[in-house]
Amino acid sequence: MSPGNDIRCTWAYAAGLHVVAAVGNDAYGRKNQVQDLHLFFDSPSVQAEVLELFRGQGAVAVVATEIPFDVSSPGWRRAPGSKAWVFLLGPSSSAGN
Repeated sequence: MSPGNDIRCTWAYAAGLHVVAAVGNDAYGRKNQVQDLHLFFDSPSVQAEVLELFRGQGAVAVVATEIPFDVSSPGWRRAPGSKAWVFLLGPSSSAGN
């Protein structure tokens, strides 16, 4: 996740990881994209729905890069020395159903 089309994934491939989704685009101005990021990070129900979609695609972690504000949502940890935030995904809430 990133405002704009700024998804840089070289680090993921270098680490042997598989990228299952990328969120970010150039369709709207940066101000609108930052508002969308706030919608995601400030709305537990929106965040849970998006994270479940990522889980469904096989993701085990979500990395949000270049986030221009501090994230206070539970489970997110800042990557030291960066503007990136990481969320480790646990098992699906619908696993076994």
